[in-house]
Amino acid sequence: MRQTHKARGARGSLLQSLEVPQYAFVSGTATLRCVYDMSDTKLYSLKWYHNNTEFYRYVPTERTGPVNIGPTDIFLLHEVSRDFRHVTLSLGRLTAAATGMYKCEVLTEHPSFRTKSSQAFMTVLNSRLGPPEIRGVRSEYEPEDIISVTCHHSRHSASKPQPRLSWCIDGKEASTACQTLSHLSARSPVIIG
Repeated sequence: MRQTHKARGARGSLLQSLEVPQYAFVSGTATLRCVYDMSDTKLYSLKWYHNNTEFYRYVPTERTGPVNIGPTDIFLLHEVSRDFRHVTLSLGRLTAAATGMYKCEVLTEHPSFRTKSSQAFMTVLNSRLGPPEIRGVRSEYEPEDIISVTCHHSRHSASKPQPRLSWCIDGKEASTACQTLSHLSARSPVIIG
């Protein structure tokens, strides 16, 4: 599951892009990336939040240590890379509680103290889902036959969040009426498999 939320700012915009995976798995890792442009000013701070709780802060001018990583029991935080244009973090040992909104906020130096932020939602799944199993399928149907099949997923009851199962006919999601009762309209037999 490599789908990633990507928010892109306009050229010359303070916050250039934000990358947060849409899905991750419990005990797995997720990489977060925030890219900014300080071509006409200086960075005062860059902060990361999870559900509005700060968990990472970078302040380049702080002498005691420019990076402050807050304690968290929902993931293990590691700074992968940082330079004058981006910060990349790795969240490891994810728990289901790591599901939520992730926000990157950049703040410029005095005198403007401009602030820009972007956010994206990540869902942490309990387990990887295998393909669904379709039961009751015959190898051949006649045009007037009623097709009665069911779709099952072996981990359906244990998965969090619950998977959404849907039926597609010729690549398009079938309406609820079609999912309940559907007649074949083809003139020749349909072969399954």
